[in-house]
Amino acid sequence: REQAENKFRSEIMRQACDNMTVEIPDVMIDEKVEEIVRNYAANFGFTDRNTSLQDLLNMMGVDAAAIRPSAEMQVKTELLLDAVAEAENAEITEEETEEYLKRVAEGIGAKPEDIKGYFSKEFIEAEMKKERATNAIIESAVEAKAE
Repeated sequence: REQAENKFRSEIMRQACDNMTVEIPDVMIDEKVEEIVRNYAANFGFTDRNTSLQDLLNMMGVDAAAIRPSAEMQVKTELLLDAVAEAENAEITEEETEEYLKRVAEGIGAKPEDIKGYFSKEFIEAEMKKERATNAIIESAVEAKAE
């Protein structure tokens, strides 16, 4: 059930991004490609920031062009969520923050205090706003489908 729900949510977000009419500068996509590659390399313990992107790509046997579509979708998703979050402009209460931290902590087997201590308040609030924006998009799609 959870897998079906995630697939449904991903499809709604993909459709929402596909319907966007926004010009994304190549530099934003290039930066996202580099972020993806560096994060992937870091998963294998390679964190040397002085290594060029091209060297990382060569070491991993990956072509940047293969990563570009995924990077573009991630940038579109971020822009969409930022725009919806800004339009919603709802304040986040301390109670909502505590509930969010509790839920996230349970999901990774940690304590809410650990999450709170590791991430800044601004980062946590930004993540909460993205989650709200995602939920607003999903809810509007479900309502539109029901009509």
